[in-house]
Parts: sequence; structure tokens; C-alpha cells
Amino acid sequence: MKKLFFGRLITFFFISCFCANISLAQTAAADSLKQYVGTYKMKGDAPFQMYTISFADGSISGEADSYGANKLVKKEGIDKFQSTSSYGSIIIFTRNADKKVTGFKMEIQGTEILADKQ
Repeated sequence: MKKLFFGRLITFFFISCFCANISLAQTAAADSLKQYVGTYKMKGDAPFQMYTISFADGSISGEADSYGANKLVKKEGIDKFQSTSSYGSIIIFTRNADKKVTGFKMEIQGTEILADKQ
């Protein structure tokens, strides 16, 4: 009886630790995505003026002006995402010396557009 109780207790302990680690990893991933959230002002002759990045349900989305939001999918490389829009634009975020996100470079239809975080 004692063996059964302690066996179940140990099993419960390991399952609890495993679930806690998954929860911490999900929280860390969500927090790292939140650094991109904000409004970005486009530079130059961009076809839109503002680009807004929001966070919901564990992922980020980007919306040009008010054309509708599209999910941004993480790509290989640091700070690199691809939009699920029909344009499939690539967004590479830029950082300052303090490692804070300050803007991005968007590659869309063979054109490069720059933006500053507001």
C-alpha cells in the first residue's frame, strides 16, 4: 500500500513539474512576442502610413492602416516574421543598442519599406 501511494505521489510530482515547465515556456514565448507590439510609422513613399502590431492568443498580427490584420509567422533568423497576407511580406525588426525594438524593415513585392516604432 505504501509503495503504491509513494509511486503515485512521485508520478504526480513529475507530471506537475513537466506541466509547469511547459507553462513557463509558453509564458516566456508570449512575453518575447509582446516586445514587437505597437504602432509603426512608415517612412518615405510607402503605400500605407501606419502599421499596427497586436498580440492575441499567443501570436502577433500586423495591420497596415485599417486594411485588416494578418498573422505574423516567425521565420528562421532573429526578429524575422512573414505575414500571412496575400502579399507575404517579410518583416525584420530593428533594435537599438539597448536591444529594444525601434522599428522594422519590410520586404514586400520586391520593395523595401522602413518604419519607426512610435
